[in-house]
Amino acid sequence: MSYGIRFSRRLTYVPAVVLLLAGPVLAGPKIFVAEPSHDLGKIQQGDVIETIFRIENRGDAPLELLSAKSSCGCTVPGGIKPWTMIAAGKYRDVPVTFNSAKKYGRVSSRISITSNDPNEPVVDLRLNTEVEVLYSLQPKKLAFPIGRRGETVPRKIVLTAGKRDVPIEVLEIRSQVPGIKVEAIKFPE
Repeated sequence: MSYGIRFSRRLTYVPAVVLLLAGPVLAGPKIFVAEPSHDLGKIQQGDVIETIFRIENRGDAPLELLSAKSSCGCTVPGGIKPWTMIAAGKYRDVPVTFNSAKKYGRVSSRISITSNDPNEPVVDLRLNTEVEVLYSLQPKKLAFPIGRRGETVPRKIVLTAGKRDVPIEVLEIRSQVPGIKVEAIKFPE
């Protein structure tokens, strides 16, 4: 009877893999915004409001803010140019301006901040508000059928004060279209 010798090799690299995984996973830049949503409350149509978002770098490498894009032209982020840097452990205050001129009712706008954070390259900031109108005009657009020369085609437009009962005084009514005459007629309430 003959006997053989069997060799086995132990895997010595397994503990090294575990040590690599146990190391710091969050190395590099880490964007953080404590208050990513700001509620501006109730404002009047036409108000321009500025608020500040604080962007922190909680990582251990410089955070680069690459761009800031808003969901509409009414919201403008300031202070962020391409390649704006925030050192590790530091912050930057980013002013955001909201113009309510053409808005009404409940409004929510978004600002997307793109950075070099490998885990969260895009962070969305939100502005929420309720815009109260000073007045409303119904209908917002008028359509006139083609009529004969000199024919009167009446159309009714109702101008109503907003929630705060601001008095309205119509100073002038005019048409920008030649040949169309407009005049104000007060209707009984």
